[in-house]
Amino acid sequence: MADVAREAGVSGQTVSRVANGKTNVDDTTRDRVFLRSLLGALCLLMLVVVASALTRMWAYQEAYGFTVMRLLVEACELWLGVVYLLVIAAGVRLSGKLVVQLSETSSTITDSLTL
Repeated sequence: MADVAREAGVSGQTVSRVANGKTNVDDTTRDRVFLRSLLGALCLLMLVVVASALTRMWAYQEAYGFTVMRLLVEACELWLGVVYLLVIAAGVRLSGKLVVQLSETSSTITDSLTL
């Protein structure tokens, strides 16, 4: 919870209030905490998927040998892992305001398209 608070730029009490569904939290702050925690969870889970894929590819290479295709797949998996690490690093550095602004902009665009 402290990590989410630090990344979202709010106090630990605010994160606790958002998690418990209290109404005395600003909507922008609630959105920021919610989106930051979802982004963090998504990135960490994707790193688990990439690590699993790398482990399986290594097992295939140990069992059946190295081929050009397997080496290319492993290089792409490593690249994907690096991209997700960079997304996590960028997410830690952001104050969260940009994420909320992007979500508000996308909801405005979606609303205008449905009219």
